[in-house]
Amino acid sequence: MAMITNVFKRNNEVQSLNDAFTALVNLNPNDKYKKQKAAGSLGGSCTSGFLKRQGKTYQRTR
Repeated sequence: MAMITNVFKRNNEVQSLNDAFTALVNLNPNDKYKKQKAAGSLGGSCTSGFLKRQGKTYQRTR
């Protein structure tokens, strides 16, 4: 959850899929698995209800 809250700082904040993914990847620029961690953070946050995906955007719900 820490990675997501560094990118989505406010409730109801909306970001495009590309912007959110890029921001998450840039949190760990030297990590070998940065893309996998970014994708996992977005997927896990959607599954838990922290983010809601609407087309090509993500919205923070909590």
